[in-house]
Amino acid sequence: MRPLEQGGAKTTKGDPIMGDLIKMPHSELHATVEILDRLGVTPHDFEVLRKASSWSQATTARVHKTDPSVWAALELEDVLVRLGFTPGQIRALAGRKDLLQLVRQALCGAARVGLVQHVIDCDADPFLPQGWRGVENHKKGGQFKLDLSKIKLHLSPNQMDSKCIEGNKLRKELASEPVLNANVLDYLLAHPELIPEEWKGKYVFFWGTIYRNSNGSLCVRFLFWDDGAWRWGYRWLGYRFHGNNPAAVLAS
Repeated sequence: MRPLEQGGAKTTKGDPIMGDLIKMPHSELHATVEILDRLGVTPHDFEVLRKASSWSQATTARVHKTDPSVWAALELEDVLVRLGFTPGQIRALAGRKDLLQLVRQALCGAARVGLVQHVIDCDADPFLPQGWRGVENHKKGGQFKLDLSKIKLHLSPNQMDSKCIEGNKLRKELASEPVLNANVLDYLLAHPELIPEEWKGKYVFFWGTIYRNSNGSLCVRFLFWDDGAWRWGYRWLGYRFHGNNPAAVLAS
């Protein structure tokens, strides 16, 4: 039977299509494996690749084939990491087609990209959840120019080393701290892309606003990550507050 030509590889009907890679001398394959070994690639990584999606396998092949688009993307990723971008932020950026289109237009000279000032009116009346009786206390903070580097997550000594503290006592401890109010919480909920990745897994409380809920109980709202989205919840001050319940405060 006459061999069939396909992609530079010869085959006969019924035989698997093999390319030139499978014909490489064992010495060259071994040398390549030695390079990957020095770079930290393990047998497990090969196993993961074999079981990976077709997209992941094709992308790996494009890297090996020095596809210019993939190499350019890797160079961009290296810069983003050095600038402090987290993997989550890079994925979020990949999903912002509007923002990427604006960057492309800026590179072509058809648009300008500038910094957005996020200013929160911390003197405004806070959001009052439906059915709640009102706001017991609201610590105002003027016009707050949001800078996440100036916000820290504060724990009382009584929340550390597996200890916990009752909410009313914690409120008294925090009286002298520059706690942020619920206006900041709601602004972050409206702009979830600004919330730091390291806040995930924590319940971040905004003690600057104390509410009375529908039962008349004092409570404080918090921000948390759940089921792929940022949400808010609340806790009665009569409950205990643990080590994963930090307060959002201004850094000194």
